[in-house]
Order: sequence, then structure tokens, then C-alpha cells
Amino acid sequence: MTDEDIQAFSKRVTQANQSELTVITYEIVLHYIDDAIEAIDNNDTANYRIYISKAREFLRELMSALVFTSTTSFNLLKIYSFFHKQLITAEYDMDKEKPETVKKLMNKLLDAFREVAEKDSSPAVMMNTQQVYAGLTYGKGYLNETMLDEGLTGRGFRA
Repeated sequence: MTDEDIQAFSKRVTQANQSELTVITYEIVLHYIDDAIEAIDNNDTANYRIYISKAREFLRELMSALVFTSTTSFNLLKIYSFFHKQLITAEYDMDKEKPETVKKLMNKLLDAFREVAEKDSSPAVMMNTQQVYAGLTYGKGYLNETMLDEGLTGRGFRA
């Protein structure tokens, strides 16, 4: 994952509600799986293991965020556990097939979570953050972004 990718995900996180955070986490897992597949195609075993490990970290985050108030949460835990097991074995077997299977199945779940996120009108999880406006000015080959402080003295989560 490039620095630009990390920066883009970070900006999205500051503006996201709970449903959108789930979507972003899915996208990060899938991004690391793509990086791992590319690494194995290039016989880059060291980075392959790093990317699979990062994908597993974010998958564990999805698992820990589940609230077990419905059977859906328990079913998602089983699915996430399956994904996690596939990635663990792929990491040590240097297998390309298992991450591809996880990617295919996660993309199907991601589509469902995107639909939920579109309908979710709850406020952003992070309060008191700078608002980012993209596209106000631009030049050849780049897009400027402007952040407005609006008199905020502290940023981030508020209790």
C-alpha cells in the first residue's frame, strides 16, 4: 500500500460513520490481499508475508468490532474466522489460491456493506475533525485539497 493510499484511507476515516468504517476496513483488507497476490506473482516472498499479515490484522479488527446481538454477528464471525484461517495457511504455504478465494468472497460481502452504508445517515464517528474539500483548485496532473479549521482547537474523538 502506497503512502497515497494510506493518506486517502485516513481522510475517508475522519469523515466516516460506523457503516462506512466497515466498508473502508473491507477495502483495506482487499488492498493488502491484492498487494500480496502481486508480490507472490513477482516471487517476493518477504512482502507477500507482510501483506498477508496486514490483511489478517484488519480482518481481526472486523472480528473485534462485531456486536453479538443477532445471529448475523455470529454468522459473520464464522465467515471472518474462515477468511482468517485461509490467510494464515496461505501465509505459510505461499499459496496464491487461498487469498484469491478470500478476495472473491469478501467482495461479495463488501457489496452488501456498501448498500448498508449508502442508507446509513448516522453522523461521523470522529467528531471535531477538519473538513476536507477536494477539487476547489487543480492543476495539470494534480488536485489540490483544502482543509478548513473552522476554529477547532482539538481534533479527533470526543468522549
